[in-house]
Amino acid sequence: MVDNVTTPVDAGKVLAFKDIGGILFALNLIADAAGTDVMGLVTASPAANTLLGRLKAIADLLATQNGYVDGLEALQATGNASLSQIAGYLDTVEVLLAAPTPAGEAYIGRVGGDVLTAPGNTPVVTTTAYASGNVVGSLLTFTNAARAAAGSGLIQAASVLSKSAQTAALDLLIFSANPSASTFTDKAAVTINAADTDKLVGVIHLTDWSALGTASIAQAVAAGLPFKLAAGTALYGVLVARAAMTLASTSDLTPSLRIIPG
Repeated sequence: MVDNVTTPVDAGKVLAFKDIGGILFALNLIADAAGTDVMGLVTASPAANTLLGRLKAIADLLATQNGYVDGLEALQATGNASLSQIAGYLDTVEVLLAAPTPAGEAYIGRVGGDVLTAPGNTPVVTTTAYASGNVVGSLLTFTNAARAAAGSGLIQAASVLSKSAQTAALDLLIFSANPSASTFTDKAAVTINAADTDKLVGVIHLTDWSALGTASIAQAVAAGLPFKLAAGTALYGVLVARAAMTLASTSDLTPSLRIIPG
């Protein structure tokens, strides 16, 4: 049969209709110049490259992205295992998601607040009288003073809790790295080796003592002492008596720092 006819259509030509509820609806075919069906049949798997076939392909792609466009957090929960399903469909977003966290401080947001608590080790002290200028205990290590190795921060407050009632002033010397060239001996005069002077961040004066029954606490609540670590996440410190004092036990003192991370 020839493809083209002229009007009026000759008698005997067959026209296609669909009977729906007693009403005849003409069946139309949309074809391209080569006579190929453009629309495609309405089936579960329309022919490739037809309009319906392309629409199904788009729907299939959207189905693989379900939950990843509106809920990108799902990618993190699965260790980014589903990134391959959206490759090419979100332009370069999937590349950003797949990229590792840049070197440095590996955390997102400010989970846990903006203040770090850096407890110092409990120094071993003596129960005989200290003189002004004596080291009290030994070298202190304040762990977790920074979120990342070689990090920075601001010491906002420092405290020393004593199991006994105390009123004598103390100095807390802060170092950004282990002052390994110096020796700090309990009840001996404080001496800093010249090789360690550049590690000294500053001195926090603990003069504000508050009685807590049989215990007491000294604190400096507005120290405002910035620091930058050379390595690791710990600060170091030394307690120095600035007046005569006598402690009640060998584990009498518990130092601590409150730090705003940089």
